[in-house]
Amino acid sequence: MATAATVHSHAPQGFIRKYIFSLDHKVIGIQYFFLALTAVFVGMFLSLLMRIHLLWPSAVLPLVGEIKPETYLSLLTMHGTIMVFFVLTTAPQGGFGNYFLPIQDWGAGYGVPGAEHAFVLDDVCGVRLHHCGIFCNGGAPLHGWTGYAPLSALPTAGPGEGLGADLWITSIAIFCIASLMGALNFITTTLDLRARHDHDAHAADRVVVVHHGDSWAVGVRRAALGGILLLMDRNLGTSFMCRWWW
Repeated sequence: MATAATVHSHAPQGFIRKYIFSLDHKVIGIQYFFLALTAVFVGMFLSLLMRIHLLWPSAVLPLVGEIKPETYLSLLTMHGTIMVFFVLTTAPQGGFGNYFLPIQDWGAGYGVPGAEHAFVLDDVCGVRLHHCGIFCNGGAPLHGWTGYAPLSALPTAGPGEGLGADLWITSIAIFCIASLMGALNFITTTLDLRARHDHDAHAADRVVVVHHGDSWAVGVRRAALGGILLLMDRNLGTSFMCRWWW
């Protein structure tokens, strides 16, 4: 079990070690904020393209071309996914959670030092993989940000439902796994450090963040499992999502 004495590390030297591969929970929280801020600008750009299409349906945009109905659905899918997962989830949980939760636990740091930095890298990989779906053969998926079957489970449902949809599902699964592990790290930090400091086995039960993290962990676990089953439906011929999951 980690203690307050073991979670602290020496101050890192150098820009890369201090700000890129840092174990400081405040720096990690800021990294999540910048990741969410980058996603905000991408999502705003996609939203701008949708609004331009609504104002001038026949407009031909540079580097984009004509926005057809299937293109509009792809923009809607990518915009919704970015804003819901990579902004509205990353900023509150990853940003505020990593920055403030260890401070509330008597400034002791993480219960599992170094783990949260790996989760940041997982989120970055998920975001980049998600964006790759825009440029792959066939374009981005058009099944909506919810990814409901049967549209998302059929590679022949429309343009973008091939490789683009596979990349989309994989990126969401990676993001959900990183969020799940981050929530478990929050719970571990609170149970191990705050309860030990208070010398009360039930002290952590009075911390709202623990219950929030526990319920969030259940939700993202379901989403990650759904993504894996959806990939199996699309590529292995199973029918989990179409039959009973939703």
